[in-house]
Amino acid sequence: MTASCGNLTRALALVLLMLSVDSGSTLRCYVCSSLNNAACVDPPNVTQIAVRECGPLIKNPVCTKRTTTTPQMTFTGRQCLSEDICDYALDVSGQVSEDCATCTTDLCNSSPPHHMPTCTVILLGIVTGILRCVLWGL
Repeated sequence: MTASCGNLTRALALVLLMLSVDSGSTLRCYVCSSLNNAACVDPPNVTQIAVRECGPLIKNPVCTKRTTTTPQMTFTGRQCLSEDICDYALDVSGQVSEDCATCTTDLCNSSPPHHMPTCTVILLGIVTGILRCVLWGL
């Protein structure tokens, strides 16, 4: 293995170590309901939506975005809940339906992201470099 391949391997190990360390920070989510805050509907006006830290009583917290449709209305809710919350999405005889999505990064329950997180891009670059070294000796 060349010196540059060794450097890439060490860089990958360092990145993986940094990603595995718990920073101790609490997940933060947007919290709102379109029933009382028009800024909550898609696309949300995040400057007018409250941000809350998930409390310690929530087991395996995730940020959620739920859109519920009834014969009378459609409304959106964003909040911090337990990771299995979407298992309880409603669908009662076609009268009420619910679209439920969860995510695990700060403030991720706004509109769906259209870009890769920076750490994913960096990690993919390092892995690509290591594979080039291993497979082609570059």
